[in-house]
Amino acid sequence: MGAAQSEDSPAGVKTGFDFNFVSPTTFVELPSEGKYYPENHPLHGETTIEVREMTAHEEDILADVNLQRNGQAINKLISNIIVDKRINPDSLLIGDKNAITIAARINGYGPEYKTTVGCPACGAKNKHSFDLRHLESKHSIISETVTHVGDRIFGFTLPRTTYNVRIKLLNSTESNKMNKTLEKARKGKAKANLQTNFLKLIVHAVENKPDSMWYEDRPVIDQFVDGIPAIDASYIRTMYKAISPDVDMTQDFECNECGHTQDMEVPLNAEFFWPDA
Repeated sequence: MGAAQSEDSPAGVKTGFDFNFVSPTTFVELPSEGKYYPENHPLHGETTIEVREMTAHEEDILADVNLQRNGQAINKLISNIIVDKRINPDSLLIGDKNAITIAARINGYGPEYKTTVGCPACGAKNKHSFDLRHLESKHSIISETVTHVGDRIFGFTLPRTTYNVRIKLLNSTESNKMNKTLEKARKGKAKANLQTNFLKLIVHAVENKPDSMWYEDRPVIDQFVDGIPAIDASYIRTMYKAISPDVDMTQDFECNECGHTQDMEVPLNAEFFWPDA
């Protein structure tokens, strides 16, 4: 490769090359601020997580068809770049996982994200550029009507039935479970049941009012979710959105055709990790 050969080296043996490149690391702000992990979790009480920059090996992971098919490509990527190997990516809260994913994309390909989006007003296709540096953390909004029971569990009273319920923030494992259900529904192999499936995932326990006992078993929770009034179901979803720490994915959008403006959620499509060269 054009390097001078050492006098002490045998003929034909090239030495002096060091390819042990050390990837720089950065600290990513956790939307959860470490508040909703159990005490024995490495992220308990931590406001940031250290990750290293992507390499060509991580690009191979993202391009792996098998990992894409079973929904593990991002998990494998995150597992590789997290510096503290005690952290299981499956245990990450969704908002924290999103923050790490965005940081990986910025470190790997820069903050500019160009993609095609449809105008909500006229339907025209726009080549739009989002600046990922402007995405900010959205921390939990805990009102007087919500009790933080502990770890990722929160409790409140429903407005119509007045039952007390406890819901949990979803982690990566539970989110993947829901995504697989949606994928099966898309292929016609299962019913979508989007609203009830989501509620059955996040409802952690239900109070039986006559004897004030709490039930955490799935059959009771499933029966409860299937039968609650729509106003209570909507309230649970609203409360979940409020208490969930995450990344605010909305940015300004203006249509090139009709001039329509609005806040638009940054689309996470194939171009997110594979920008145009």
